[in-house]
Amino acid sequence: MKNLLLSVLSIVLLTACQKGTTITYTVTNNTGEQITFNTSYYYTAQRTYQTVLNNGETRDILVFGKNEGGFEGGYYAGQYIDSIVGITNTNKRVTKNLLNTDIWHKVSSAKNGTHFFSTTLTENDIQ
Repeated sequence: MKNLLLSVLSIVLLTACQKGTTITYTVTNNTGEQITFNTSYYYTAQRTYQTVLNNGETRDILVFGKNEGGFEGGYYAGQYIDSIVGITNTNKRVTKNLLNTDIWHKVSSAKNGTHFFSTTLTENDIQ
């Protein structure tokens, strides 16, 4: 009986401590140029995020989330993001629409409370 009570209590505690959600956007830069990304979004508050991505690197260009509440299972690429602007070191613009859901590869884990999006940019994606 004691083991059963401990098991039930453990399950209740684990389900009561649901993780929030962490959302990560990662880009592989194969454009031949360095790109600076400026992103504006509203998730829990209005924020901006900037990162520099060198040619040949893979890096997170945006990471945001919330620690409290349940996992946001229905999240899709571009949700809550107002803009993602990429400018190269030679003043070319990233022309690939990074707000388009279809260009991102998505991996989600409700267990870990994460959504991970990735895409690759090539020289055809800048102008």
